[in-house]
Amino acid sequence: MARPLRPLPALFLPICCLIQGIGGLIGGVGLVSSPDGSGFGMPAAWLQGRLFENYLIPGLILFTVLGIFPLTVAVGLWRSRAWAWWASLAVGGGLVIWIVTEIVIIGYRGTIGVAAWLVFGLLGVLILVLALAAATRRYFGAGRATVHAL
Repeated sequence: MARPLRPLPALFLPICCLIQGIGGLIGGVGLVSSPDGSGFGMPAAWLQGRLFENYLIPGLILFTVLGIFPLTVAVGLWRSRAWAWWASLAVGGGLVIWIVTEIVIIGYRGTIGVAAWLVFGLLGVLILVLALAAATRRYFGAGRATVHAL
């Protein structure tokens, strides 16, 4: 049986995961290559007394969890793999959690950070909205019982 045409939310979902993956790779490489934060104008002093001494570990997390993982999910979504629908929920939720955690740890530090938080926070919410759209759930075979279990 032929797969039905991909609905718009299911078309934009892998694109959003791709955008997130690219952003995660760029941010991760930037933080790993300059763990003092100088590459992004984020001094390591912002982390003083916090969980990390510098941006190396956050950079590695950003590169893998919010870079490589969303790219893998984007490919899975594009190939219409059912597991990728579940994984897209993890990408969207993980991104929102990352942004909230970053705000709590670093705090307000000027407009550049706020703009990035806004853009990527909204991207995380958009990924969740697209994934949970009825047309997307139908397309990937995630029925009502699945969504109610969430």
